[in-house]
Amino acid sequence: MKKKILYVLCLCLFFADLYYSFSQHYREPIDGDVPESVLPYDGVKKVFADPFGVKTIQTGEEHMGVNRFFSHYFLYKWFRSVPFAYQKITYPLKSVYLTSATAKIIIQFTLILLIATLVCGGFYYKKLEFVFSCVFASALCQTCGATRSMGLIDPSITYTFFYALPLIFLCLYMLPFIYKEYFHKNLIKNNLIQILYSVFFLFLVAFGGAINSSVALVLIITILIKYFYDYFSQNNDDKNLKSAIRNIPKHYYAFLLPLGIFALYSVFLGSYNPAWKDLLTLKERYMLLPKGFLNMFVCGKGGFGILFLCCVINVIILKFRYKTQSKNIIQLFYWICLFSLIYIILLPFGGYRPYRPLIIRYDTIITTSFILIFYLIFSSLFIYKRLKEERKTVAYSCFIAIIIAFFTLIDTPNFDRNKNEKALVKYIQQSNEDEILLPFPATVFSWDVPDSPDYCKAASQLMQLWNITDKEKVFYYKPEE
Repeated sequence: MKKKILYVLCLCLFFADLYYSFSQHYREPIDGDVPESVLPYDGVKKVFADPFGVKTIQTGEEHMGVNRFFSHYFLYKWFRSVPFAYQKITYPLKSVYLTSATAKIIIQFTLILLIATLVCGGFYYKKLEFVFSCVFASALCQTCGATRSMGLIDPSITYTFFYALPLIFLCLYMLPFIYKEYFHKNLIKNNLIQILYSVFFLFLVAFGGAINSSVALVLIITILIKYFYDYFSQNNDDKNLKSAIRNIPKHYYAFLLPLGIFALYSVFLGSYNPAWKDLLTLKERYMLLPKGFLNMFVCGKGGFGILFLCCVINVIILKFRYKTQSKNIIQLFYWICLFSLIYIILLPFGGYRPYRPLIIRYDTIITTSFILIFYLIFSSLFIYKRLKEERKTVAYSCFIAIIIAFFTLIDTPNFDRNKNEKALVKYIQQSNEDEILLPFPATVFSWDVPDSPDYCKAASQLMQLWNITDKEKVFYYKPEE
């Protein structure tokens, strides 16, 4: 009976937190990259015409987003269909914000379920452990608090489609491998279905997202280093490199080899993206890396730093109390650190972006944040179970409660973020003028304040597309002298 009450309580907390997140997502402004995919711009039209980059390689023509077809495509389809479905029950402007919030909450919900599935070794939604993992992950999945240091769901809907959504693709591709390697289970037993499943997600991984392919390659490198380390750590004098290669399990070739080939192709294709290619030299980018690394631990209310510290505390507890029982869990943390270190060291090769001045930012390390959230929950539940056997759970239960409470409290409500944008859109909508002078400065489906008639063109076209206005309207803000 006690377990059933806790299960229902956790379920209620989880869905309450999701509703809270949805309310926050609903109040985010529409970012300035949305028109690029939704209208779409000429650069995206080239991606749609050549989704897998064959023509790009043949002609050598550089253009934006060459290996990001699915991110552009899903954003295009979503904002070209869902707003009109919502408009059957609400007015056009509200439908746009509902469309954005719905996409974010679906992606957030999926990421949380993936974390809980990895923690519990299966989709055991009827178990208290699974639902509690969801509650724990939901608290760590920041929306307004530590988003700028460990956020999985970006405030920008475009970035959510380019970072969080592709992370789901990579996780789903790797899921059968993880089940086989670490849980000794076959997630998909039918070989034909397994092949079709893998091919489907291979394309989504390789041609969706800004960092997916690079993350996949570093992940493969880390897994192979771990395999060789484990192989040579075993007490056997006959071990050599040839025997190690010969004994690589078949599922390594089945999952990692195709992923590596597709990822390498995608990375090569990314070299045809001219964006800010020569803005800083490689040396200058590496000079920024230490500052970016330190900034990662303190920015955004210190969320990432506290998350990492909590993982370290768990590792210390495991080493001093359950060293023998938790050897693999302790080592897993070291492998996560190695993966993250290799990835960060290689990050400057990805180029420089002015909006990411220190190279490292919450979006470029989204995979590390995701893995650390998983590890914190996984190791916490392991420690709790061991302490429960010893009937000493009170202190550690308080520790977990403090973590959940802390991350819940710093995710402060901020329900005015699109207030000014909405007010200006309504002002434009109600105006009968051909050229509208805005009463105050704010973004309007853009990154910056529209300060000239030319700057408002994309936003004006979006308004007409979504039935907010019946025609394109010229609008801008002119500061008083």
